[in-house]
Amino acid sequence: ISTPQRQRGFAAVFAAIAMIAMLSAVALAIDIGRLYTAQRDLQKLANLSALDAVRVASGCSVETNGTPGGEAQADAEARASLARNAKASLVEDLQLTTDVGRRTPLSQSGDTQSFEVLPDASPLRDAVRVQLSRPGPNRIIPGITGDSSLRLVATAVAAQPAKGKIAIGSDTLALNGGLLNSVVGGLL
Repeated sequence: ISTPQRQRGFAAVFAAIAMIAMLSAVALAIDIGRLYTAQRDLQKLANLSALDAVRVASGCSVETNGTPGGEAQADAEARASLARNAKASLVEDLQLTTDVGRRTPLSQSGDTQSFEVLPDASPLRDAVRVQLSRPGPNRIIPGITGDSSLRLVATAVAAQPAKGKIAIGSDTLALNGGLLNSVVGGLL
């Protein structure tokens, strides 16, 4: 026989089970949101670092005076970019890998590309690949919402091929092979 008192006990047990399930779902949703935000922020940092590093590697920065920089200079610029753009507490946890090389097409249509690492002396270098890695954010309930040893990884490739070089000097009017010499030589 089912009595009202017994039914109240069942309702309390059912409410407790439902409450645990709802709290677990809320914790999971919060953890997923925090993971998404942390990954998005890490990707932004990788993009900024790659853009700053490729300026140095391609020689298009004031610091390099038009001379392409090597992998060490690109790595230093990527680290400086992280120091400028990331929180100090985050920079300590970041692991950075910087490679200098070029992008190469994989398919005939050219829509998919790969990255080829090249030595510092190679004239074909026009791109930088930056890979950042950091521990994932702490979980609300570690056993239920996932493994707390998760590492987030973001990779960005930036390319800046040299389009030309402009040099300003006084060679235009030089008498030993400049423009004036060729005009005057043609007239004589």
